[in-house]
Amino acid sequence: MTQMQSWGFNTLGEGNWIQTGGGSVVYQDQQAWTRHGFYWIGSATLDLTTGDNAQGTFGTPTGNAITTTIVNRYKSRPNLLRWWVAAEFNADFINLVNYASTAATIHTADPTRLVGDVAVALTNAPFTNGVGSTLMQNVLAEVSPGGAPGIQHLYGALKAMQAARQAGKQFVAGISITPLQELMPPFSAASVTGDFWPYIRRAFLLSAAMDARAFEMLWGPNQRDGTTHPNSGDSGLPPGYLNAWNWTGTAVAQIKALEPVILASGSWQPMVTNPGFFITPPQNNIIDYRGIYAVKKTVGGITYVIAVNLNQVNNVETGLGGATIDVGFPINSATKMFENGPVSFTGSIITDSFVPMGVHVYAVQ
Repeated sequence: MTQMQSWGFNTLGEGNWIQTGGGSVVYQDQQAWTRHGFYWIGSATLDLTTGDNAQGTFGTPTGNAITTTIVNRYKSRPNLLRWWVAAEFNADFINLVNYASTAATIHTADPTRLVGDVAVALTNAPFTNGVGSTLMQNVLAEVSPGGAPGIQHLYGALKAMQAARQAGKQFVAGISITPLQELMPPFSAASVTGDFWPYIRRAFLLSAAMDARAFEMLWGPNQRDGTTHPNSGDSGLPPGYLNAWNWTGTAVAQIKALEPVILASGSWQPMVTNPGFFITPPQNNIIDYRGIYAVKKTVGGITYVIAVNLNQVNNVETGLGGATIDVGFPINSATKMFENGPVSFTGSIITDSFVPMGVHVYAVQ
């Protein structure tokens, strides 16, 4: 927990109300708060301590009565950041009328806190149907962004949230990234490969560049069912899992360093790049992304640029040399964040090379 805090994590997500050791009135969320200052995203439909459960009935009179009881029980917690309803919001199956009824029930009992959920983005129905002031006011789109299909999935989820906001829906856009396979062994991957660092860093920085303001890591490898797969701590995890953990933390630390820019008013603005970003038409059931996706945002007299290499050839990530990014004004100075080395620029143009999945972040004046 101390390590997570040093990286910039400040909240434990999708929590149930669970009493722990140290006395009958000590709860998991309270320990995380008093020991480490972590906020809590708490369930409004499930209390594992008392047995109150509206998971299958939320939005009905019976379910709403249970929700009201749970919310009134825990709403005085100073560490409670927001409420969750469905744990994983799947637009194919969830009843939006019932969800809206539950959100209204929560706000009647606790008017000041947001309601939201992790949303499964791989659905036939758009998960953004469930966002807005009367539904999910905070959504964390759940993705596993490894490989060409994974980053395309992430981009699609982020683009959907941008479109929803542009259509007037009011909500906090966020992302829930699963770095390694979720749930129990056996693992499909024999080990964590060397390209994990660029892929996980790109996933978080692309999310920031596309206006995400909440960032979650879903760490799945340690989950066990307690029977077929006993809880053995880190024993049996795939080789390299600790590197994956540390690299994910380092990526989150870079997001934390950009927090004042991310949270400043306004959206990131698209930039002209060469090669420009585009999506190829399907060929032999393959869709490739091409070029550099770049955006900028000016805060405190400094223009911050995030330039992301999304270039793929037959779904293989490839590098790009001599790419250009036009910041739109004459550059006096430019530095790279999170990297060493000078920035090459002439007039309003930055010229740089990108390794496969590479991302450069610049501070420009």
